[in-house]
Amino acid sequence: MKKIDVTRISIPTACAAIFAAALIGGCVSGSHVVDSTRPSVTYHFSNDRDLVEATSKARAYCQDYNAWPRTAGIDEDGDEVTFVCDRTAAYDPEPGWTDRHVSFSFASHHDLVEATARAESYCRRYDAEPGDLNIHVNPDGSRTATFECEG
Repeated sequence: MKKIDVTRISIPTACAAIFAAALIGGCVSGSHVVDSTRPSVTYHFSNDRDLVEATSKARAYCQDYNAWPRTAGIDEDGDEVTFVCDRTAAYDPEPGWTDRHVSFSFASHHDLVEATARAESYCRRYDAEPGDLNIHVNPDGSRTATFECEG
């Protein structure tokens, strides 16, 4: 097997390789990490489903710190959300949630992130994870998200 002497790789070649990797990474659909500084993480999203996915990923990220994700910032008109891992964050279930059925209305990205975090916390009480997400647009322009706790 031939070894590559990295001391002989030119700066322009190395920069081109880094640029290509960044370009390819930018083509991935769905939510993906933009910045990850402990104990916070920032995700890019392009729609409500991506935002819910980012919230779930933040929960998994924060579990490494025995913490829950708390929204530190969200760009309502843009496409990034930042979570801080918070050991004191606790989420109570919403009124009307029964057994494994979770439903909530939301009007903003911030509302969706907070409700999703509450729903995930609620499902964990049943040693379950939120299942398939359904989002319905209401006549007043607000949206309702529903899913069942599965597992």
